[in-house]
Order: sequence, then structure tokens, then C-alpha cells
Amino acid sequence: IDDPVLYDEMQRRLAETVDEITARGIAVVLVLSPPIEAGRVDGVSPSQAQPESDPARMALWNQLLEEIAASRPTVTTVDLAGYVASRTDDARLRPDGIHFTDETALEVAEWLGPEVARVLAELGIQTPVTHVER
Repeated sequence: IDDPVLYDEMQRRLAETVDEITARGIAVVLVLSPPIEAGRVDGVSPSQAQPESDPARMALWNQLLEEIAASRPTVTTVDLAGYVASRTDDARLRPDGIHFTDETALEVAEWLGPEVARVLAELGIQTPVTHVER
């Protein structure tokens, strides 16, 4: 999305969708994505980095999400990218470099559920989410 025309189009479409949702009185939580590593297999990095793995691409996407959230009072973000970066086991969490496994998704959910509740509370919205059962 380093093409300004594409960036603007993606921003327009996402803003349109978010505005349709918030117009119904629903708050929106956008999740900031961690960089990906395409070509990782079973936690092992590829011998050569793939162009789609350029961290700048995900940084631009996250910037777009933050811009949308910053301009709307009932839209916020959750920093999944920061959470994954704070861990030392990304290869275990996302063995293919992109997706969580069924097991690790539950681990991440233990952080994500309460984090979503926290950011919604900052918007003045209370939720029943306090703990994820395994």
C-alpha cells in the first residue's frame, strides 16, 4: 500500500465501512497487525525474505488504522503488533509467519479479550469480557 492512490482508496473504503458501523451506535476496535514473515514454515524463516514481508507495508496499514481511529470518537485500536513484538516466541505463536495456531490463538485471546474491554472502557463502554476460558 505504498502507492498513494491505493492507500487513499483503502482508507476511503475502511472509513466508509467504519462509519456505517458507528452510525448504528456500535463502537469499533481496530487491531494493529504485527509484521508478517511470508514463507516461514514450522517456525523456520525462509532463506530469502519475501517482498510482502517488508515491515513497512504493515506499518503503513497500521498507520491507516490509527488515522481512522484518531478521527472518530467511538473508534479505537488494540496494539496486537506491540503485544507480539514484546514476546520472544513469535515463531511458536505464528509458525507460518502470519497466522496463530489454534492453541496459540487461545493464548493471545487471554491478552486480547481484556485488552479490547480496556480500550472500550476508555471510550466509556463497559463490556462483560474479563477472562477467556480455555
